[in-house]
Amino acid sequence: MSKQPQPISPLKNFFAGGFGGVCLVFAGHPLDTIKVYGTLCAGLGGVSETQP
Repeated sequence: MSKQPQPISPLKNFFAGGFGGVCLVFAGHPLDTIKVYGTLCAGLGGVSETQP
């Protein structure tokens, strides 16, 4: 017969979730900064282009 999997401790789950959250911030923050910077530059360029 096969062994049943052992339950994972809540503390290990907590630290794994925290580590995943930290990785998400480190990966997503630079990309979000580039996106916002590009949007702001496009908006400012669009305003100056519409003026005569």
